[in-house]
Amino acid sequence: MTATQLELELWDQLQQAQQMPEAVDVAQLLDEVEAAAAQLPETQKLQFAGDALLQIAELCAVRAEVLMI
Repeated sequence: MTATQLELELWDQLQQAQQMPEAVDVAQLLDEVEAAAAQLPETQKLQFAGDALLQIAELCAVRAEVLMI
């Protein structure tokens, strides 16, 4: 799979995860971020990883709110 395909798949999964945050496997998402970032040139790795981790952190916050209700 190409880096672009991995990135698109990850963004799709993050978008879907926002629909059901309580069912998200955060460890799996982090593994996918790592796999996708490994395919990118050094100059793009940090930006990509930062964007992905921000979305995962926001997802965790929403998940916590949902689980506390």
